[in-house]
Amino acid sequence: MNSEGGRGRLRGSHQMENTMDILKQLRVIYIEDNDHTRCSVEKFLKRRFGKVFLAENAEKGLSLFQRYHPDIAIVDILLPGMGGLELIKKAREAGETCKFLITSSVSDVTTILEAVDLDIENYIVKPIDPYAFEEKLWRIGESIIKERKRMSAAQSFTLENKSEVEEELRKGFIKLLKEKTGRGPRDAVALLDSHEVEISAYGVLGAMEKTLLRDAKNIGHVEEGRRLLYHIMEQEMAGLVKAATGAFVELRSVKPDAKRDRETVKLFVAADCP
Repeated sequence: MNSEGGRGRLRGSHQMENTMDILKQLRVIYIEDNDHTRCSVEKFLKRRFGKVFLAENAEKGLSLFQRYHPDIAIVDILLPGMGGLELIKKAREAGETCKFLITSSVSDVTTILEAVDLDIENYIVKPIDPYAFEEKLWRIGESIIKERKRMSAAQSFTLENKSEVEEELRKGFIKLLKEKTGRGPRDAVALLDSHEVEISAYGVLGAMEKTLLRDAKNIGHVEEGRRLLYHIMEQEMAGLVKAATGAFVELRSVKPDAKRDRETVKLFVAADCP
């Protein structure tokens, strides 16, 4: 592995600090049979990750999985005995959900495609470029931290008073829509689950929209206008959910049905909280 000098070209100093903060929260397993490569990469990893565990073959690697359950596993494909891809299959079968990054001295299309089938996060060819390696690890680490935040926020929806919160959201949504359009929906229903809020509204169209719908050619225009309305209202809707549940959400989808005068809005728990 080449020298790490000049790594600042990868990103600015502030971003580098964020990178280190992210990776220091994670555990990584590195499985590589070449002693020189393993030693070199070990130093690189220990400067970045909170916990680093090493193995020189697949059998020892599997025992590390059973003991430490890492967040990230870096696995060489061409291991002696059991190969890297077979190791990953066994780890997946055992229930490991970590992110895998595979390394190899060959860039083989068939191998890469097989790796994709195993839900492997990324692939890097030896000799390892430290800048590309760090960038890939940072991206993987960032995705893990975001998922943890999202799952933590999702716990806010596990509420004993779920029906009361749904009613609070229903009333708040009707009030908000009335403020924005001059008339509220005839009725609305709010539903919570562990990952999202779904709000369905009925009797939402105004007089002008109903007039436009006399010509079937205008259905698409009316529905696009309804979608735009909810994108404009996204921050206010997120505020309603935050006040009721404590969770941060983002707009996932808007499905207007102009013919039936109804629409469904879905907001999902955000990975990044302001």
